[in-house]
Amino acid sequence: MKAQRQILKIPEQSFRGFRRAEPSFGYFRHYHPELELVFIEEGRGLLMIGDRVLNWAPGDLFLLGPQLAHAWQSLDAESTSWNSAVVLQLPAESISRLLPSAASNSLLERAPRGLRFDAPKAASLCRSLPDPHPFPEQGLAKLLVQLAAAPAEMLLEEECPELRRDVALRLDKLLKWTHQHLDRPLSSAEAAAFLGVSLPSFCRFFRNAMGLAYLDYVDEIRLATSCEALRQPDASLESIIAAQGWRSASWFHRRFKAKMGCTPMSWRKRQEGK
Repeated sequence: MKAQRQILKIPEQSFRGFRRAEPSFGYFRHYHPELELVFIEEGRGLLMIGDRVLNWAPGDLFLLGPQLAHAWQSLDAESTSWNSAVVLQLPAESISRLLPSAASNSLLERAPRGLRFDAPKAASLCRSLPDPHPFPEQGLAKLLVQLAAAPAEMLLEEECPELRRDVALRLDKLLKWTHQHLDRPLSSAEAAAFLGVSLPSFCRFFRNAMGLAYLDYVDEIRLATSCEALRQPDASLESIIAAQGWRSASWFHRRFKAKMGCTPMSWRKRQEGK
């Protein structure tokens, strides 16, 4: 499946607001010319954007730039509650029209690399959001002005390059296949065979398109899903390693410590203390 371009039809106002509430957000890579502001109300999962894989949880607020391919995927399979998010999709010209130039420039210049706002600040701002459709312009302008000055994490080190159509189609096909097979060890050779290309050609293709090696991307996904699994106190480390498709326990421990700066069990204890 290719990353789908979404075309928004917004006859009554220059932006679109809606609440997305589903039992689970399935992997769906897409992009659109509008900026997207997403506030997570309920649920936990992953955001795949550029060369990064990020965990999301209630209270998180993201701003994603135009034409930035991304995918949301739920991970709280054992939860009985639905996943819910308030989504606002805004053309850049609407932001320029609604905001003073300094605030508008602050958001528009940073959005192409993606932003995650300081969680406590974001939650305090977004809890007062009215029903997202129709969303009043005055309330939107007030929120955006506050966000322009709020602390935020830049998600990507640099803007994602615009890919040729044929490259984007192959990449989307590969990433869809990868997410369907994360429960077992994967290799670059197997991925190359799936695309029908030689291993050297595949390695060059993936690094040029994503900015990192294929197996590094796979490990990023597994690290994020493993962290979510570690939040479950009854899940043993052995079961997590097996379920997430890690090639070996030693590789999992090595990659986890390099990424998180501590052992998996130390990380779990820190989360229990929060």
